[in-house]
Amino acid sequence: MPTLLQAVQSSHVQVHDLSNMERAVALYASDMPTSYRYRKGDQEKHCDWITQGATRLGLENLAYLAAMHRVHRLNWLNGITPEERSVAGFADESRRDRAGRLAALVTGHVPVSDQALWRQGQSAESLRPASLEVAA
Repeated sequence: MPTLLQAVQSSHVQVHDLSNMERAVALYASDMPTSYRYRKGDQEKHCDWITQGATRLGLENLAYLAAMHRVHRLNWLNGITPEERSVAGFADESRRDRAGRLAALVTGHVPVSDQALWRQGQSAESLRPASLEVAA
């Protein structure tokens, strides 16, 4: 797990309960090797990494971090945020890219729940947890 992300709570979260961006953040926080290369048949391994990362962060923090990452991405796409900047705790660009790509592959096989879609539509501020444990 990257040293910038610290475990804050232990809760079991299922992959279908997470949005695509939450899955990407969970993959980033998991033990997924940064140098991992996709192999056919690794779907279960991807889901295990997502569950691991989600459990490490907890759903409340995971939803907030995903919303912050989504805002950053939208701002970058609209030319508001420079590409070099990243959301705190997600500085490794290759890991971020790999996690996003794998999350998209998983989403092609594991549908997203209605509750995850609802969270995806919420603002980052409305999802801010009481105390977020991400080191700067």
